[in-house]
Amino acid sequence: MVRFRRRGWGWELPALLAAVAFPMTVTADCSAAVPGSAASPPAQPRIEVSSPSAYQVVQRDAAGLADIVVRGRLVGLSGTVQIRWSSRTWMRAPCSKTGRFRVRMSSCRQGQGAVIVRSARCHAVAATVPYVGVGDIYVIAGQSNASGRGKHLNHAVNPVMKAGLFGNDDRWGPLVDPTDLAAGQVDEVSSDRDAAGSIWPLIANRLMRREAVPVAFIPCATGATPLSEWVRDSIRPWSSKTLFGSMLRRVHAVGGRVRAVLFWQGERDARGPTSRSEYAAGLAGLATDVRLVTGAPLVPAQIGDLPFGSWWTAEGVDTIRQAQQDVLLAPQPAGGLVPGPVLYDIDLAPGWHPETDAQSAAIADRWTAAIRTGVLGADPARSPVLLTAAYDGATTVTVTFKLDGSSLVPGATGGFALRAAGADLALTGAEVVPPDQVHLYLAGRVPSESWSALTLSLGSGRDGAGARVPAESSAWHLPAWPFVDAPVAAPRRP
Repeated sequence: MVRFRRRGWGWELPALLAAVAFPMTVTADCSAAVPGSAASPPAQPRIEVSSPSAYQVVQRDAAGLADIVVRGRLVGLSGTVQIRWSSRTWMRAPCSKTGRFRVRMSSCRQGQGAVIVRSARCHAVAATVPYVGVGDIYVIAGQSNASGRGKHLNHAVNPVMKAGLFGNDDRWGPLVDPTDLAAGQVDEVSSDRDAAGSIWPLIANRLMRREAVPVAFIPCATGATPLSEWVRDSIRPWSSKTLFGSMLRRVHAVGGRVRAVLFWQGERDARGPTSRSEYAAGLAGLATDVRLVTGAPLVPAQIGDLPFGSWWTAEGVDTIRQAQQDVLLAPQPAGGLVPGPVLYDIDLAPGWHPETDAQSAAIADRWTAAIRTGVLGADPARSPVLLTAAYDGATTVTVTFKLDGSSLVPGATGGFALRAAGADLALTGAEVVPPDQVHLYLAGRVPSESWSALTLSLGSGRDGAGARVPAESSAWHLPAWPFVDAPVAAPRRP
């Protein structure tokens, strides 16, 4: 539903009439253009703009262009209005008998500015809508980490541009925390009463600084939701009473086009009983449906650090991480799927939400890198992927990673677990050997009868939490993807 926002505007006759686009007759003021009577005095001339709204962002296309549609009503005057956005030239729009007008400004170049609407007969009768942008819109989907549980409320701050938020009340406003505020919630299915500080204003700051275009977010996340509640409902696929349907309704409410759907979910499924194959199939299906109905990619984050106890175990956490990698690192990934950030090494103990500024900043960096690499194509940085692991028959295991145009950060490293037939083997250290290898040093030789049963893990469970795991050497220092019980090649037994 479109809501008209009324504003009162002062008016007076300009000192010079040369700016008027065509001849007109005036007496003392602009209102003389509309006859009245003693019984019904003329309405105070004003302009009401119903669209766009302040802080609204229109999704740019591949060329950085978008159309801005301006709608509203001229009250108390007749004739036409003049409209412009930012520094573009003025456009004319005729008004109906009731004063309604609508104009499409085509091919507006990415950026941000004010939409100004004024009466062509009296320029003093005008309305201004600030901070209307052509840039990128991102949907936020997933669980509580996507909704935000941080102790600090963040703001998007940029010296030139303002970031936007299409809130749960279906209104545009500035991007501030809580981004997922439930006040005025339209779709109750995604209501999250516990929303607090989030990483999204921090990501907006990073993206606007690097991309030089305004960004906006649509919060659709809900805490404690399993993947099964996010996949499209086959019986009521477009119902706004489902999470998928509500997300789609809101995408259409902002114009039908967004840049990407940022999906931070999986903690609920890590409790069980979701299987690895079930989660992988559901995630691939969700990505396909998102691309089909929005044209945008799904960008899933891999679940991060979780405390073990009554809810989570190492096996449950590994199951969902591996399922996410099965989809994200597949030779032929699902259509519209872009790998999100890898987060297992950021220590969140004793909880599972980023609460400190350092945690939030690190996660915001990872999300920004994933968006710029996979969605915007602006960065080549990607997390290293395991290629091989080989034992030399003595006291060294050599681990080789696949990197894209980078090398591993040199120095000591950690987060590894070497096992023989499931029993842990003691490591005395691990060191990066640039550009793409890590040497693991054992406390002693492995008995030859155990060589065929050697496996290696990185970041299994909480092994990588807080550790200096192998990372690539770009400015982002993205960590290697974790792996669980990968086979270790060994020489032939003597």
